[in-house]
Amino acid sequence: MQEQFSLQAIRKAIFENFVQFRIALAQQPGGEIHRSENFTWINSGLPCPTWNGVLHAALSSEEAEEKIQRMIDYFGNRGLPFSWWITPLTRPSELGVQLEKHGLVHVDDSPGMALLLSRWQEEIELPPSLTIQVVQNSAQLGKFIRLVQNGFHLPDACAQAYFQLLQKWQASTPSPFSHYLGIWDGRPVGSASLFFAAEAAGIYSLATLPEFRGKGIGTALTVTTLREAKKRGFQLAVLRASPLGVGIYRRIGFQEYFRLGHYLWQPGDLFQGR
Repeated sequence: MQEQFSLQAIRKAIFENFVQFRIALAQQPGGEIHRSENFTWINSGLPCPTWNGVLHAALSSEEAEEKIQRMIDYFGNRGLPFSWWITPLTRPSELGVQLEKHGLVHVDDSPGMALLLSRWQEEIELPPSLTIQVVQNSAQLGKFIRLVQNGFHLPDACAQAYFQLLQKWQASTPSPFSHYLGIWDGRPVGSASLFFAAEAAGIYSLATLPEFRGKGIGTALTVTTLREAKKRGFQLAVLRASPLGVGIYRRIGFQEYFRLGHYLWQPGDLFQGR
């Protein structure tokens, strides 16, 4: 169907890049990663719901009931929120209904998108007031983390852990990450990351300060990541689109390949927002 990638291969790359990114986030002191063919889940040990939970499940209905209760007991005993993600690979087909029956809340169904870089046309004019920096030191990384925390409403504990984790990955060779800062007239206003896994370049952490939205900053950061991915020899860019970003991605040329369902469980009122 595609020149280099079948439809199935593109869907697999979107999913696998997402899973490996979440696994990278769980590599915290005391974190846990449990991966098998039928059930993959993580615990970062932090009050970050999208850093904890189930990334893949291919189960019978009876197995799903047992696993759902097990996850609720496990995270509830630790006072931690967790997420459960559903994709076209998820089984049973009625898992969403089962999750809601156990008290998980359906947050959204976000597009899993991809762009074949061999077909990408770079005919996009970037804002003249904007410069983009590659994050190369701790000072830049601190600015990057503050923008991500603002854009994704991270609790302080998660922001600090993310900073320490990315510092560790920066020291590794080669690093699976590359991070970018958007600077508008000297002020850090936007962030973006690349995560290289599953033969794809995943785009994450795209955020712009609210007062600077609508100026083309998100587009410029996305284009920068795509150029870097192409320069490194990647043929496929993938992402999970937020409601704010999906229009940007479609204009650039990304296509939707499936929906990623997100369900959330919280222990009481421990965590508000996501």
